[in-house]
Amino acid sequence: MVTAPVQVVGTYSTKDGTFMWDWDHPSIPDPARIASQAVQTFGVKHGLDVLTTRKVAISEEEAWELTALANYLWKAQGAYRGPANGGTTLVYMTFGELTITKP
Repeated sequence: MVTAPVQVVGTYSTKDGTFMWDWDHPSIPDPARIASQAVQTFGVKHGLDVLTTRKVAISEEEAWELTALANYLWKAQGAYRGPANGGTTLVYMTFGELTITKP
């Protein structure tokens, strides 16, 4: 079994091409928002609207770039994207150190 701490960075709607940051997402518990909050803090410090606006119109490629920034700032080990809502929403996440155990 492989486990790792996970941080949700944001969700991308394939219907309208928007990315919603999880630092202000109503469905994400506070402990899972640390990485996205680090990005928001970075955005405030550097005056970057794309990092401080709750919902932005961007491409899926740009959503990966924002996830990579969260990965870097949280010092994560990697990133993952998974489907939700029948595949119309993509959830972008970062994950920390992997732990491997026998089941």
